[in-house]
Amino acid sequence: MKKIEMIVERMNTGYSAYASKYSVATTGKDLNELKNNMLEALNLNFEEKRIHVTENDLKITNDLIIVIK
Repeated sequence: MKKIEMIVERMNTGYSAYASKYSVATTGKDLNELKNNMLEALNLNFEEKRIHVTENDLKITNDLIIVIK
């Protein structure tokens, strides 16, 4: 399977992420929870196709804003 890009964004309450080529998005209070939630959401998305997604199938891209003063 080709790597699934997971775009990560910082929010006031934690993190959010979406899969750039699929209709899958989730949130988490920390990055570990976010990754686990994304894996669960992706596996639900691919359940009918009998495809199992693991951490090795993810490409994590940070879309974080850095403020320089």
